[in-house]
Amino acid sequence: MQIRGPGEFIGTRQSGIPDLILADIVRDADILEIARDAAFDFVKNHDLSNYPALQKKIHQKVEEGLELIASG
Repeated sequence: MQIRGPGEFIGTRQSGIPDLILADIVRDADILEIARDAAFDFVKNHDLSNYPALQKKIHQKVEEGLELIASG
């Protein structure tokens, strides 16, 4: 991954610079896992109707993932 880059985690690109520019997926793996777990916990335990932009973005990402699964 250090040579080719991680590519996309949800998508079809298998190499290259990721869209994530604030962290290094290899170097920051531990903190990224903590952040991911915190985000999932937040979504599970909060009423997202109070966060319409976040709710919309989550739905978009879920739809993209479902489209990827259906096309595979």
